[in-house]
Amino acid sequence: ECLHGVHWHTVLLLLDLSISQQVIMAEQNTAATAPSVHSPTLPAAIQLEPPLHSCCATITTLLCEKGCWFETFQHDAVRTSEEAAQTRPGYSLHQGAKAIIVRVNPKKSTGQEPFFAMLVFNADQQFNNRAVKKYFQAKDVRFAKAEELETITQGIEPGGVPPFGNLFPNLAGVYASSQLLDLDKIVFNAGDRRFSVAMNVNDFVSLVKPHVLVFPEAESMKA
Repeated sequence: ECLHGVHWHTVLLLLDLSISQQVIMAEQNTAATAPSVHSPTLPAAIQLEPPLHSCCATITTLLCEKGCWFETFQHDAVRTSEEAAQTRPGYSLHQGAKAIIVRVNPKKSTGQEPFFAMLVFNADQQFNNRAVKKYFQAKDVRFAKAEELETITQGIEPGGVPPFGNLFPNLAGVYASSQLLDLDKIVFNAGDRRFSVAMNVNDFVSLVKPHVLVFPEAESMKA
């Protein structure tokens, strides 16, 4: 069993389900008793081909162990934030947490070597290279190449990378937009382009401990 009375088999079965939207929730009641998982009757398990990336189980198991509220969506593979938003009823594009991995090449004056970092921001916003370079005092910033992304994330496809950069030891840190952290809930692909997780922002901050990206209004991530 999971801690707090949440059953492990619920999390494991979730990875084999083929229904389009399978909701798994863990929540605490007003009496502050241990959280539990609530789900509809589970159909017979069906093996997906190819199987979901193991990161999906890692994240849902972590949330289960920590007693965090969360819900999941299993859907067709999506490549863009707009496509993903259509598979998550009850959530807006703005609530999507877009995670990207970048290589930062600091200015010589900083004395730092180049490093990889994860940036997380609202899915309806665009990457602002100028603002990110200024934040890191960098000579240049670029997206991780396909082979670099595969190595860092243990094979997660582009578009499936979760905002849990703390799971990837080769990253120097996770940097989340202040606009994203102002929300109550976020939703994101959790290691596979066919699997999404929604959770409370406060729990995300507690588990991931991201640095907060704060840009002047003129240099913020813009849609």
